[in-house]
Amino acid sequence: MTRAVLGHTISAGKPKKLLEPLRDVHKQARDFKGIEKVNGEVMIIDLWRERTQHRHRRRSENIKNLVISTVAMLMVGAASLMTVAAVTKTMDEAEIQALEQRFAAAVKAKDVDKIMQNYVPDESLFVFELVPPRQYVGAKPYRKDWEDFFAAYPRPVDTFDVADLGIVSDGNLAFAHSIQHLVVTDKDGKKTDLTARVTDGYRKVNGKWLIALEHVSVPVDINTGKADLSAKP
Repeated sequence: MTRAVLGHTISAGKPKKLLEPLRDVHKQARDFKGIEKVNGEVMIIDLWRERTQHRHRRRSENIKNLVISTVAMLMVGAASLMTVAAVTKTMDEAEIQALEQRFAAAVKAKDVDKIMQNYVPDESLFVFELVPPRQYVGAKPYRKDWEDFFAAYPRPVDTFDVADLGIVSDGNLAFAHSIQHLVVTDKDGKKTDLTARVTDGYRKVNGKWLIALEHVSVPVDINTGKADLSAKP
């Protein structure tokens, strides 16, 4: 029986002295472990090859462990970022809700200064109001609109509340929609009961949420052209 091992053909029946040259060759060329007879065949055991294979296996295991560790770290990092983002979003929406509560309290108190503290204080403010003109651009014109409104209704505010507030925030921008109910009395004692739909756009300025865009509206009966001031669902 013969077998080719490491480029040499060896017969199981050959004298031992014929194997000596092979032993010398492998001792010179590589680390040599010895010669064994396996299943009736003479095998040259190559220590260098065994060590090389062992190193390859160990390197593969190290790479596998590194990949597993990296993936695990990325997953933990992603989960942490998602948690931080969720917490930040919750905090932002809570701050906007608090802004609307401050706004409602300021309207009830007829405090124009505190009302305007909830809006951006410059010319970037844009508002669609119920009353003419069609739009207000800038904080100063809108402040005057509030002053004129309270002058027309000098008595204390009967009712003002913000209901069905829905908020969506993303980074430094957010928007909300709500139903706002207002009851006021003019100088002659006549009451005005108004329910409006309000959409606000917010911008975070120096870490503080402010209203940058506002749209106030009521439904209109197309057939009669009359506004539905009660804004019934």
